[in-house]
Amino acid sequence: MNNKKILLTTGIFPPEIGGPATYSALLEKELPKFGIVVEVLPFRVVRHLPRWIRHLVFFFKVLNRGRKVDVLYSQDPLSVGFPTMLVAKILGKPFVVRIAGDYAWEQATQRFGVTDSIDDFQNKKYGFQTELMRFLQKTTASMAEVVISPSKYFANLVSNWRPASIKSLAIYNGIDFADIANNDGKFEPKTIISAGRLVPWKGFPALIEVMQDLPDWKLFIAGDGPDKEKLTQLIKYKNLEDRVWLLGKMDRKDLLNKMQKCEIFVLNTAFESFSFQIVEAMFAEVSVISTNIGNISEIVDDGESGLLVSPNNKKEILEAIHKLSDISLRTKIITNAKAKAKLFSIEKTMTKTAEVIASLIQNQKGGIFANNIFLRYFLCGITAAGINIGSLYIFTDMVGIWYLYSSILAFFVSLLVSFILQKFVVFKDIGTHDMHYQFSKFFVVAILGVITNTILISVCVEIFGIWYISSQIIAGFFVMIQNFILYKFFIFNK
Repeated sequence: MNNKKILLTTGIFPPEIGGPATYSALLEKELPKFGIVVEVLPFRVVRHLPRWIRHLVFFFKVLNRGRKVDVLYSQDPLSVGFPTMLVAKILGKPFVVRIAGDYAWEQATQRFGVTDSIDDFQNKKYGFQTELMRFLQKTTASMAEVVISPSKYFANLVSNWRPASIKSLAIYNGIDFADIANNDGKFEPKTIISAGRLVPWKGFPALIEVMQDLPDWKLFIAGDGPDKEKLTQLIKYKNLEDRVWLLGKMDRKDLLNKMQKCEIFVLNTAFESFSFQIVEAMFAEVSVISTNIGNISEIVDDGESGLLVSPNNKKEILEAIHKLSDISLRTKIITNAKAKAKLFSIEKTMTKTAEVIASLIQNQKGGIFANNIFLRYFLCGITAAGINIGSLYIFTDMVGIWYLYSSILAFFVSLLVSFILQKFVVFKDIGTHDMHYQFSKFFVVAILGVITNTILISVCVEIFGIWYISSQIIAGFFVMIQNFILYKFFIFNK
């Protein structure tokens, strides 16, 4: 295992807060102890770019760094997971994806008005965008050698996406308890803290409304997200500005310090694959109230190490808060919770994760994509086509260039990228002494491709009335076949 490397792609990374950020930082810190060097590539390096461009740029950053590592590991199945999966298959390297949520469900809930629970969501059909996201995340999971999920509940949910092709393994999130100071038992009475992304399924509105029935209590909510303005307005509407505070983003140390000064931690969530904050609160000797959904019952034993309620059930939340005024019950819960939290140690998590990575490296065979030139060509062709189509959309719909001129410009945008992929990835022609000669021939083939592409897209649009984007896809397919023949027999490995 010495000197082995993984590339970890993640949507968020410290100083950003959230489960994936915390988990990624732990991997970077702990896996070197097992002989695995972790190189982190966060999505924020491209987040400033336009939506249609950022994922393409991220793909090439992954491709560049992925050549130098043994395993590619992604922290989500779509924004960073899908491009990482493509790179892994192009390079023929093992791919691991950690799936701690259903991205399609999350987006449908936030953007498309879906109100179904995550479990009900699995068995229904929705609009095109939602189904497209569902298809892409299922594809990413299916192409991974291993899918790591943070609970048995979620491992089972993910494995049911495509039962015959997804190897889903439950590895609980590990908590670094070294950063959590011993609680001296001093806290401000009648204080509640909650934390998480400000999104609909976290249930912050109901928790805020409960405060109307707790006139002597205070509530602190740590985190940021799209529902911040809604929650701010709700607090004002309920006249709770002097007892409910949105703390915004907090780093882990500050959040832990604030948590230990509060009497109760409440997480009124309708979905959770694994909650770092619950385990941290349990270890920090802060009484926990949460919902009996997902994997939370795997962490919290109701009545023993915490209290479980139904999501958004204000009556049950209120009753649970009042129950914890019983000192004997509170003492029992705090004692049991700290013991239970130790089961989720970082050592256990990292040991299991390192074993998975070591096994993949040891059994690495390259895969059919690495050993089959046609599949490599097809995958690189899809990549080039994606760049072509994305550029075509930008030039035509955003810049306002006529679609035929746009098709020519888009073709040349992808030319250089295509040359690099074809030479080094598809045909594995690693020599560099005659690259200028090869590129000149590649350019001639590209010109021929432009002519073929222009003729075909013109025929499709003008004669058959096909939408210009669909026409480009059709034309690109025929050009791809033409170019493969020319690349193989006239340009590379000569």
